[in-house]
Amino acid sequence: MAKAKTLSPTIKKLQPSLHKKAARSRIGKIPDERADVPFDDDIEEQKPFPETAEERAQYISPKTNRKLTTFQFKVLDLCAQIPKGRVTTYKKMADAVSSSPRAIGGVMRINPFCPQPVPCHRVVASDGFIGGFNGQWGAGGNMRNKKAKLEKEGCHFNKDGYLVKDESGTWTAFEEFDVSKIGEQLKSETP
Repeated sequence: MAKAKTLSPTIKKLQPSLHKKAARSRIGKIPDERADVPFDDDIEEQKPFPETAEERAQYISPKTNRKLTTFQFKVLDLCAQIPKGRVTTYKKMADAVSSSPRAIGGVMRINPFCPQPVPCHRVVASDGFIGGFNGQWGAGGNMRNKKAKLEKEGCHFNKDGYLVKDESGTWTAFEEFDVSKIGEQLKSETP
């Protein structure tokens, strides 16, 4: 019969500190129960939005600690056109700026002007799935928060996170973007 191995005295001393180190490494990775509570109280909150070329050139995003690119501002300008109670898709936005849905999602993920004046929660997947929110795709607290915001604005979803179709059996994505206004509506610096 094999003799059971015992831990050396050095390893026994290290063992408690290893557990503490492992526990510390999980801090912030364990889901917060509060993330399960739908949060739509900020739906009307207006964040300051750079309106002049100079303001945009100087703006540093609090989410990334970097300046936003011209492309990112174009996408944010486009998103700001989506009216309350309507949604659009990543693809429709991508088509409007000759880009890809993934690039649109990347800009929505870092949107520092959410929920207003840039309502990124109004952008869903092409099949009507609620999509991502705040860098998370699919399930979780962020999806529930996005759903709560959209439902407060009059949109309806089934239990699987898909838009509920209207009486005609379809849902229609907003696509009446005015691309001539993207980046062009900047206020003049001079009175």
